[in-house]
Amino acid sequence: MSENPEITAERLAADICEVMWSGMVTHHEREGLYILDPQLDLAEVAAAVALDDAAKVKGWLGAKAMRRPTEEEVGSWEEEDDGTAHFRFLIVQPFVLAQRL
Repeated sequence: MSENPEITAERLAADICEVMWSGMVTHHEREGLYILDPQLDLAEVAAAVALDDAAKVKGWLGAKAMRRPTEEEVGSWEEEDDGTAHFRFLIVQPFVLAQRL
Protein backbone atom coordinates (compact mmCIF):
# COMPACT_ATOMS: atom_id res chain seq x y z
CA MET A 1 0.00 0.00 0.00
CA SER A 2 1.33 3.43 -0.94
CA GLU A 3 1.78 5.90 1.88
CA ASN A 4 0.61 9.44 1.23
CA PRO A 5 -0.34 11.55 4.24
CA GLU A 6 -2.33 13.88 1.98
CA ILE A 7 -4.79 11.16 0.99
CA THR A 8 -7.23 10.50 3.80
CA ALA A 9 -10.90 9.61 3.90
CA GLU A 10 -11.53 12.85 5.78
CA ARG A 11 -9.98 14.98 3.04
CA LEU A 12 -11.72 13.07 0.28
CA ALA A 13 -15.09 13.36 2.04
CA ALA A 14 -14.92 17.11 1.44
CA ASP A 15 -14.82 16.42 -2.31
CA ILE A 16 -17.95 14.26 -2.52
CA CYS A 17 -20.35 15.65 -5.11
CA GLU A 18 -23.79 14.72 -6.37
CA VAL A 19 -24.82 14.15 -9.97
CA MET A 20 -27.64 12.80 -12.09
CA TRP A 21 -27.12 9.61 -14.09
CA SER A 22 -26.51 11.62 -17.26
CA GLY A 23 -23.31 12.92 -15.68
CA MET A 24 -22.06 9.37 -15.11
CA VAL A 25 -22.71 7.94 -18.58
CA THR A 26 -19.31 8.75 -20.10
CA HIS A 27 -17.54 7.14 -17.13
CA HIS A 28 -19.68 4.02 -17.52
CA GLU A 29 -19.01 3.91 -21.28
CA ARG A 30 -15.23 4.01 -20.72
CA GLU A 31 -15.61 1.29 -18.03
CA GLY A 32 -14.32 3.55 -15.28
CA LEU A 33 -17.46 3.60 -13.12
CA TYR A 34 -17.87 1.54 -9.96
CA ILE A 35 -21.05 1.42 -7.92
CA LEU A 36 -20.61 1.00 -4.17
CA ASP A 37 -22.91 -0.72 -1.74
CA PRO A 38 -24.78 1.90 0.30
CA GLN A 39 -23.27 0.46 3.50
CA LEU A 40 -19.74 1.40 2.42
CA ASP A 41 -18.20 4.74 3.26
CA LEU A 42 -17.57 6.39 -0.12
CA ALA A 43 -14.58 8.41 1.12
CA GLU A 44 -13.01 5.37 2.81
CA VAL A 45 -13.26 3.33 -0.39
CA ALA A 46 -11.86 6.22 -2.44
CA ALA A 47 -8.90 6.52 -0.05
CA ALA A 48 -8.21 2.78 -0.31
CA VAL A 49 -8.30 2.99 -4.12
CA ALA A 50 -6.08 6.10 -4.18
CA LEU A 51 -3.57 4.47 -1.81
CA ASP A 52 -3.63 1.21 -3.80
CA ASP A 53 -4.79 -0.83 -0.80
CA ALA A 54 -5.27 -3.97 -2.86
CA ALA A 55 -6.45 -6.15 0.04
CA LYS A 56 -9.38 -3.86 0.89
CA VAL A 57 -10.33 -3.27 -2.74
CA LYS A 58 -10.18 -6.98 -3.59
CA GLY A 59 -12.36 -7.71 -0.57
CA TRP A 60 -15.02 -5.22 -1.68
CA LEU A 61 -14.87 -6.48 -5.26
CA GLY A 62 -15.10 -10.10 -4.13
CA ALA A 63 -18.11 -9.31 -1.95
CA LYS A 64 -19.66 -7.34 -4.84
CA ALA A 65 -19.86 -4.31 -2.53
CA MET A 66 -17.83 -2.50 -5.20
CA ARG A 67 -18.82 -3.41 -8.74
CA ARG A 68 -19.51 -2.18 -12.20
CA PRO A 69 -23.16 -1.34 -12.86
CA THR A 70 -25.25 -4.00 -14.56
CA GLU A 71 -26.86 -3.34 -17.92
CA GLU A 72 -30.25 -3.68 -16.21
CA GLU A 73 -29.35 -0.89 -13.77
CA VAL A 74 -28.05 1.31 -16.56
CA GLY A 75 -31.22 0.79 -18.56
CA SER A 76 -33.34 1.64 -15.55
CA TRP A 77 -31.35 4.79 -14.78
CA GLU A 78 -31.55 5.91 -18.41
CA GLU A 79 -35.34 5.53 -18.34
CA GLU A 80 -35.68 7.69 -15.25
CA ASP A 81 -36.27 11.17 -16.61
CA ASP A 82 -37.75 12.57 -13.41
CA GLY A 83 -34.39 13.14 -11.74
CA THR A 84 -34.52 10.17 -9.38
CA ALA A 85 -31.34 8.53 -10.72
CA HIS A 86 -29.11 10.61 -8.48
CA PHE A 87 -25.66 9.65 -7.17
CA ARG A 88 -22.95 10.72 -4.74
CA PHE A 89 -19.52 10.29 -6.29
CA LEU A 90 -15.78 10.76 -5.98
CA ILE A 91 -13.22 10.67 -8.74
CA VAL A 92 -10.07 8.65 -8.10
CA GLN A 93 -8.35 8.72 -11.48
CA PRO A 94 -9.02 6.80 -13.63
CA PHE A 95 -12.09 5.63 -11.70
CA VAL A 96 -15.34 7.19 -10.57
CA LEU A 97 -16.80 5.67 -7.42
CA ALA A 98 -20.51 6.26 -6.93
CA GLN A 99 -23.43 5.46 -4.66
CA ARG A 100 -27.07 5.77 -5.59
CA LEU A 101 -28.99 8.26 -3.48
